[in-house]
Amino acid sequence: RDCPGLLITAFILLAEARLPVAPSEASDALAKADQLAAQLSSEDYEAAKELWPVEPALVSYQRAEADVNRAPAEPPRVHIVVCHCRESLDWLTDSHLLMPAKGRALVDLYVYEKCSRTPDNLDLMRE
Repeated sequence: RDCPGLLITAFILLAEARLPVAPSEASDALAKADQLAAQLSSEDYEAAKELWPVEPALVSYQRAEADVNRAPAEPPRVHIVVCHCRESLDWLTDSHLLMPAKGRALVDLYVYEKCSRTPDNLDLMRE
């Protein structure tokens, strides 16, 4: 048999985690928690709240939602500084450096060349 208190709590926690990065997914997760809760009798829901931290999860979600709503509309600016000397910089352009989706952050990449040598993939890094 399912454990509704666990599932409700898990969906609320998922909603909180997705809220700043994927608000529609957060909304879907919260709706699933609401649907599960609505399927329970009052007694079963109260029992689930006693056994699982449903209320603290809701309070935490509401706090996160307020934080997201207070956040500035502009994406954050991130500066990445790489100190370099003769090592390969291929990792900057071959998908090893995960960058945020376009419009999610303004990223400035600075390569500090300590040995006065131009990286082979400089043109790719400028894209």
